[in-house]
Amino acid sequence: MRFSQVSAFSKEIIKAWASKHLCAGDNVVSDDLNCFNDLDEAGFDHKTIIT
Repeated sequence: MRFSQVSAFSKEIIKAWASKHLCAGDNVVSDDLNCFNDLDEAGFDHKTIIT
């Protein structure tokens, strides 16, 4: 598990963070905010848990 601060919750910032800190195929779990929706297309196994 990794926690780090991002400057904004935008798709561009989240994809840049993921490219820097994750490997293709890594499992990502989010709360289904719109900014995380493109992670599947970026090659990550993205699952959501609506809170």
